[in-house]
Amino acid sequence: MRRLIVNCNIPRFAFALFWVMLCSVILWRFIKHPMVWSDPEITVLYILTMLVITFPIGIAYWTALSVLALITPNPNLPREVELVLVWLGFVIFGYMQWAVFLPWCYRELKKK
Repeated sequence: MRRLIVNCNIPRFAFALFWVMLCSVILWRFIKHPMVWSDPEITVLYILTMLVITFPIGIAYWTALSVLALITPNPNLPREVELVLVWLGFVIFGYMQWAVFLPWCYRELKKK
């Protein structure tokens, strides 16, 4: 039993929980805004908020989405579904950046 507790990666789990909760609060806040579906400025604010917390990989993700939107036909998804799908991409790429790639870079630099 002792070995199981020692091998548990609580800091990574805590960060993952914090990250998903933070991103969920942002999504919930914007979905519950009364003007979110009629005012494009609210959507821009949502995207900018997600770009800030996922910087710099969020910029690359948003750029890739923009290029993809230009070269592929519009799938005609409801706006709510698009918002959640974009959010999901920000969550995944942001988590990969902050919880996987950055600690790996730190460990590699610490070895030298």
